[in-house]
Amino acid sequence: MIGGKAKKKDTSAFTIRVGGVELHPSDEIEFLGSSSTQTSPPHPTMPTW
Repeated sequence: MIGGKAKKKDTSAFTIRVGGVELHPSDEIEFLGSSSTQTSPPHPTMPTW
């Protein structure tokens, strides 16, 4: 990740605080990915013609 030289064991050694919750980098990515899809408002389907 860092310069393409970091290994998975190197990045999982630290945590990131998000909103008072400590997360591992991989957990944060999954959290952000799921929260962005859940919090996005549904948009009406528009006709394509």
